[in-house]
Amino acid sequence: MKKLRLKLIEVAFASSVIVFLAMALGLYSSLISYYANQADAITSFISYNGGKLPETSEFSVEEFEDDTRYNISLNDESAFRMRYFIVYLDENDEIRATLTDHIASVDSGTARTFASAVLLFGKKVGYYLEYRYRVVEDPVKNDRYIIFLDCHDTLYAQRNLLARIVLVTLLFALAVMLVFAVFSKKILEPFERNQRMQKQFITDASHELKTPLAVIEANAEVLKYKSGDNEWIKNITSQTDRMAKLINQLLILARMEEMGDNFEKENVDMSELVEGVISRFTEVFDQKNVSLEKNITPGMVFSVNRSQMENLCDILIENASKYVDENGTVEVGLTSVGGKKLMMTVSNTCVGQENMDCEKIFERFYRTDESRTSSTGGHGIGLSIARRIAEQHKGTVTAASKDGKVTFTVRL
Repeated sequence: MKKLRLKLIEVAFASSVIVFLAMALGLYSSLISYYANQADAITSFISYNGGKLPETSEFSVEEFEDDTRYNISLNDESAFRMRYFIVYLDENDEIRATLTDHIASVDSGTARTFASAVLLFGKKVGYYLEYRYRVVEDPVKNDRYIIFLDCHDTLYAQRNLLARIVLVTLLFALAVMLVFAVFSKKILEPFERNQRMQKQFITDASHELKTPLAVIEANAEVLKYKSGDNEWIKNITSQTDRMAKLINQLLILARMEEMGDNFEKENVDMSELVEGVISRFTEVFDQKNVSLEKNITPGMVFSVNRSQMENLCDILIENASKYVDENGTVEVGLTSVGGKKLMMTVSNTCVGQENMDCEKIFERFYRTDESRTSSTGGHGIGLSIARRIAEQHKGTVTAASKDGKVTFTVRL
């Protein structure tokens, strides 16, 4: 439940960042477009007036403001406030003159360098460094020149605005995350309570079922002693064994859920442990005339929980012994990946499992073939236990079915 709470907080934080940032960047893009249009309107107006920005006394302000081509606001100070320079070109795009009277930070040489760079771009309008430029062709005067408008203050304001947007977005997302962190515990309380009740029910029910099962098993043994073994006593004993195993598996799952990641680890020779588990199933393999192939690297020592790792190996190898075909093959491999990770594979031949759902088989009580439940004696819980053990060790268990062979791969 703690992981779920952290996940919800992460989702709330990410969602807040995405939504607020999308809105803020949308507004920011609109402002950039607005400022660019303003700069283009000014350069266009300069070109319309023959390469200069006149004082307002030289033209009709009302007429100018009514012209939809120029959505800008000018006053008597505009001609002195706007910083711009012009580079004049000949018919071969060679620089023939410069006009830098309206800007102090650019000389003739710099103006020529800027113009040469813009001509290489091949664009009529755009930005070069902190200047908005426009390439003008005047067919009436047979003139061609480039207007550069100083946009330093505007671009600086844009960058400053972007930094503030990012900062405000992060602060807003953090505020949302803190609020959600405070209330998430209360939101998840019903789910946490239901989970505790479910775990408690499984534990209590398992313990309650153990007693009648023990009585049934004891009575079956008495009947067997008095009247001898028969088909009915065998069925009773078989079913009580299956039920006892199911109860033990449910208890293991309940304890693992309660334990979480808090379990003891020790250095375990995994090679020796796997060999020991395999030896328990040698007789089963012999009865089915199964060929056992082992590829186990010796001396594989890893820090794990011995009991859980033994249970994991037991589940996978027992699963292979149940589902392997008569006269089939079981392969068990153990090796290291990069010297830091452990990889174990357990494969068995199994005709008819090509369409097996390799993800669902790890769900509790899921069976690939219901008709084989009685013959194999399982309940579909073992693999879910195996996956939980691997996850507690920060690892994975995956399954694959190909060419009549089922392979389980453990990576830790």
